[in-house]
Amino acid sequence: MKPINMKKYVVFLLLMAGLGMVSGDSLAQTLPKNLLIYYGYPSLINGAAGDLMAASNTFMQYQYVVLGEGLEQSGHGDHINTKTIIANIKSNVKVFGYIWLGRHIAGRTPWTNAEIRTHVDLWKAMGVQGIFLDDYGYAQNVTRARQDSAVRYIHAQGLNAFVNTGDIEEVFGSTINQVYNPIGMGSPVDYRDFYLWESYVVINGRFYGKYLTFSEWEFWRVKSENLRAYQNSLAFKTMSITTPDFNGTFNANQWNFTWYTAWLQGHEATGWGEGNYSASAPSANLAPFRARPTIANPGTQFLTGIQSTENQFFRLTDTGKIWADTTSKTAGFIPPVVCQSTASGLWNNAAIWSCGHVPYPYDDVLIKTPHIIAVTPALGKVQCRKLEIQRGAVFNGMGVFEVINR
Repeated sequence: MKPINMKKYVVFLLLMAGLGMVSGDSLAQTLPKNLLIYYGYPSLINGAAGDLMAASNTFMQYQYVVLGEGLEQSGHGDHINTKTIIANIKSNVKVFGYIWLGRHIAGRTPWTNAEIRTHVDLWKAMGVQGIFLDDYGYAQNVTRARQDSAVRYIHAQGLNAFVNTGDIEEVFGSTINQVYNPIGMGSPVDYRDFYLWESYVVINGRFYGKYLTFSEWEFWRVKSENLRAYQNSLAFKTMSITTPDFNGTFNANQWNFTWYTAWLQGHEATGWGEGNYSASAPSANLAPFRARPTIANPGTQFLTGIQSTENQFFRLTDTGKIWADTTSKTAGFIPPVVCQSTASGLWNNAAIWSCGHVPYPYDDVLIKTPHIIAVTPALGKVQCRKLEIQRGAVFNGMGVFEVINR
């Protein structure tokens, strides 16, 4: 390709190829939606005191809501109120009803498959769109056959499954386990469903940490990568929630960092978990809406997979850079800037750009007269959002760029 020496300003949009995208990362990208897990009385949330419209308006602040165990039964004191609230909000909120799938709690008799189906039916009659299956994994003595029976019945009723356990291999893997999956049965979870990452980034009121023999941040990185790999084949979505200390203390810095890392990891929704999910004092029936960061123009898709430099993780959207530092526990979003050339040289020389860095794919670039900017084959493909070349300036793109407006 010959050097470009234009007699007037021109605008280029650069090819989206060559960014090293990870499979699935180019899907439409949105900010994480709002998740609430609430095990209190719905009609009493945040002092609603039985005012069902006030309660409904509180729940309407979320796109996903999980309601607690027992509300599906007609003898529950808030059963009728809950049914009314669900009817009020279901056009804007996806509501899940709680079912305990576990078999590991001493003194509690696990439900049979038939009883699980009965409770699915009761929740469906309440108007929910999905079922939250708690204690879903092998660690809770749940076999793959039991998982399969529950999820397939949920699907048969036209509902979504939302599953919760810590070890994702116990949810999505098909490795033979002589006790819990002796024939290597595949996961019943699919594109209709959701996985909950509980105690995400904040566990019992503290940030993940690093210890002598174990790093919770390394666990976070590896689990996130493995989740994306499973998502690429099964197409489920991930949601996440923090867990607070015993007193249900809210920490704004923890929440801010959690939210940004959930966005970074592409979570469908995230939330701040109240004490015992609002089921008991001091957080009984309390779930204040926790303000989310305001991002004016977050973009519509991820341009790259997640990258890291030691403790800082980042990825690019089509309008900026999401970043999170797991050491300083800071995070944010860097919007695009205009990078103007200040001297001739190679594209990857940060010293020749007014923005102080090599242009990111979401940045706008202006090559000013009389500068000559080159991209050599050794640099590989480079990108920016728009490229403008002043009269008398020269750009040698070496076949990297696509001119869409001459």
